[in-house]
Order: sequence, then structure tokens, then C-alpha cells
Amino acid sequence: MSSKGAEHPTGTRAARPTPGVWSITGRLTVLYTASAGGMLLLSAVFLYWVLASNLARESQQVLEDKIHVVHSILRDRPYDRGGLEDEVQSEAVAHKYMKHYVRVL
Repeated sequence: MSSKGAEHPTGTRAARPTPGVWSITGRLTVLYTASAGGMLLLSAVFLYWVLASNLARESQQVLEDKIHVVHSILRDRPYDRGGLEDEVQSEAVAHKYMKHYVRVL
């Protein structure tokens, strides 16, 4: 028996894979894995961006609404501190479990 190469049952030698060359299965596996990973990464980045922009927009709208309410109270009754206290109390009761703090300078 020779140790140089295994013989095929038909009497011919089996072809050995060339070192450094990947098979088509290996290359396709790497390409599919890379493309799936890339698509997952791109979709995660896109969804993060959408979520962050929506949260920023909603936060801005809430603050604008609160500023509008306080501004209208101060415009209608500039020296009536009770109006602002009533607004703060009504917001505290309406949003008992939400944490919003406003400081008017």
C-alpha cells in the first residue's frame, strides 16, 4: 500500500482538494452568512434610527404642548398663581405614574 494517495474503487486515484481553495459549498456558506448578517445589521440600524427619531419627535411635541398650555395660562391670567398651581395639580392627577418635570424661568 502506498501512502501517496488513496485509490478509488475503480482503480483511479481520488483527486485531492488543492490547499487554499475553498469548495463551492464553503464559499456559498460564507457568502450567505455574510449577506444575512449584513441585512440584519442594516435593519437593526434602520429600526434604531426610526425609534430614536420618533421618540425625539414625541418628546418635542409633549414639551411644545406643555409650553403652549403654560403660555396661555400666563397670557390670560398673568398675576394669578392659582391657575398655574391648578394646571400642575391636574397634570399630577392625570399622569400619576408618569414622570414629567417642567421648570419655567
